Amino acid sequence: MRESGAWLENESYSAAVHTRRVPDRAVRQIAEEQGLELIPGKMVRELRPAVPSDEGDGVHRVVGESGARAVVVVGDDLGDLPAFAAVPQLVTEGHDGLRVAVRSEEAPPDLLAAAAARRHTGTPPR
Repeated sequence: MRESGAWLENESYSAAVHTRRVPDRAVRQIAEEQGLELIPGKMVRELRPAVPSDEGDGVHRVVGESGARAVVVVGDDLGDLPAFAAVPQLVTEGHDGLRVAVRSEEAPPDLLAAAAARRHTGTPPR
């Protein structure tokens, strides 16, 4: 893979393949050969095992284990959408929450649309 210009980043439960100089078809081939789910990102393709877990599950787990009363999720690619979706769910449970999308030329429109224009709070406004 080194010869292709790609490099791997170990993300504990997945691997990110940084593909700035690699054709998409090469990354798709690796995913298919290894039975991995391919998640497109910002100048990266994340390869995940086909298990029902995503960044939203991680947000719920961290908030639950830490006892946090507020959560801020910052994202810049499609892989962050499940984490963004976790925020309003946590707000309904009484947490405060904020979603921030990093605006750039590569930012996916779905992510920008999901970013909160205002802070979500678990308490009603005064």
